[in-house]
Amino acid sequence: MKVQIKRFLGILLLAGAALAVGCDNGSTDTTVTADISVPAITAVANPMQFGPVSDYTGWDDNFPHTDVTYTLSIDGGDPLPAGTTTVDADGLSNGTHTITQTFYYNGKAIDSRNGTLGVVSNAFAGITQNFPALTLSLSKKL
Repeated sequence: MKVQIKRFLGILLLAGAALAVGCDNGSTDTTVTADISVPAITAVANPMQFGPVSDYTGWDDNFPHTDVTYTLSIDGGDPLPAGTTTVDADGLSNGTHTITQTFYYNGKAIDSRNGTLGVVSNAFAGITQNFPALTLSLSKKL
């Protein structure tokens, strides 16, 4: 009987050690990633349309489109009001102007792109530098 109890206690001690190792072996967090594809803008429009982030591809259950936002600014100036998705040439001087689109993931800047447009008589007349396609690489721990 004593041998059986000792064997039982030995198994419990081994199981306890395994459980302790399982708890102390570091984080068990899983990192998930997503690549969100932002298409290039190569055609001029009046006003310039940047559209909602929900139109981009690559969203999934771990990364809803509401986690990413963007701001627009003209010629290095202050960002336009939050939620702005179009830029109008009305009021801009004739010549070239650079528009910057800065992307944010949960409020933190993660990437940006620029395009240069020509303005004539309060209208965008052409793109002299396209807005390149981007891949926004997102990651988080679950």
